[in-house]
Amino acid sequence: MKEVLLHKVDSLRENLFTATTDEHRPVTSLTKRIFDPKVRKGLRFQAGISLLTHPFERRGWDIKRRISNHFIDTDTMPFSNRETTLLGYGWESFVFPLRTDSPQVLKVDRESLGLPPTQQVERALYLQRDYEQILAWHGDIDGFVTPSSFIIGELAYRGLPAVGIIQPKIESYKGIFEDFTESDLLILLRTKPELGRKFIKMASKIFDTMEQYGGFIDFVGEKNICISETATDSQLVLLDSCSIKTVEGMSGESSINLFSSRTKKLHSLLEKLKANDTFTLESVRQPEG
Repeated sequence: MKEVLLHKVDSLRENLFTATTDEHRPVTSLTKRIFDPKVRKGLRFQAGISLLTHPFERRGWDIKRRISNHFIDTDTMPFSNRETTLLGYGWESFVFPLRTDSPQVLKVDRESLGLPPTQQVERALYLQRDYEQILAWHGDIDGFVTPSSFIIGELAYRGLPAVGIIQPKIESYKGIFEDFTESDLLILLRTKPELGRKFIKMASKIFDTMEQYGGFIDFVGEKNICISETATDSQLVLLDSCSIKTVEGMSGESSINLFSSRTKKLHSLLEKLKANDTFTLESVRQPEG
């Protein structure tokens, strides 16, 4: 069945390159979004920033962060322990550090920026349902799914209401796709059998949920599946634990390319690890007590 899924990924990628959609013309797509009255003000504003920064980003200049910081107003945030710096951002959220006894981060959901109250609640419930489904799929892998709590409030962007997700801050980590070659990751997983067993279980479940439900955790997002390393332990971690993706929902050349290559890499690693007698799925256990 995994071979069928891989064939589906290849077909999706081929269809992308033979189509002529706005995803191939980011300037055209962004311009349409800016002037489309059906698009929310918050998303039109973000499209404007993306359009302004597009020529610079093609040259590797991080102009978007500077512009985004100009519009950040953390005085409206309902926390006394907020910081004014933007820790990170992506297509789905802006990330701010929170100073607490146990370091945490606040992820401001971009999709919810500026929505009316009833739609804010709907968006928060949508994210929470995804989180609970991901817990049902992967919650038996100890430490993998990042705990998440949900709030609604005026969260940093000029007082615009938004949905926020509070999670523990992962201090030191490496993306399994971005920071490892396949051979280096394979060596690490083989030399740390418990980590390898968790990887097998995670990858197997990704293919299982693709087949059974048509959905899966987001492994296309930057460093979303990572290995957190401390002096005494290495832990497999899912950073965005509130987002379920589908094959049909993939769009854009870069996303399709990443999805295709990473699906194949997951499959390759899974087969190589399962061929090693050291690893059995049954040996992955929750800690007692």
